[in-house]
Amino acid sequence: MYFYTNLRKINMKIISAIVLVLLLNGCSGESKINSQKPDKSLNATWIAEYINGISITSDSETGPEKLPQLEINMEELKYTGNDGCNNIFGGITELDQEILVFGMGAGTRMMCQNMEIPDLFNQTLPRVASYKIKKNKLHLFDKEGNELMQFKLNL
Repeated sequence: MYFYTNLRKINMKIISAIVLVLLLNGCSGESKINSQKPDKSLNATWIAEYINGISITSDSETGPEKLPQLEINMEELKYTGNDGCNNIFGGITELDQEILVFGMGAGTRMMCQNMEIPDLFNQTLPRVASYKIKKNKLHLFDKEGNELMQFKLNL
């Protein structure tokens, strides 16, 4: 009986340690900020100007509030915004001075009259691998260094 009680205590300690490791690992998530500090000016709201070379402009029908917007929260490693139709949100999985990788995102699912720009935005965002900020413009690039999107700072 004594042997069984001690074995049970040991098993409980092992199980507790495994659960603790899993919980701590789960809390850390998959997001990471590399040793090279990201550009602090990234932490802002950005309005799309170009997506895959296509100029994004507002007209009297859509208005500026319907332009795709991206708000980056570096502290929480999250992004929110609007694709031009639906609100979007998600996590940032990797971030440093050059690297910016967006994780899985979600959003509302309204059907707008013209879904061309929202669809293009949502297809392009997951391909982003890096960024540069020059003259209040956020440039997003794919893994090969091709510019995917350009945003202006929302002042």
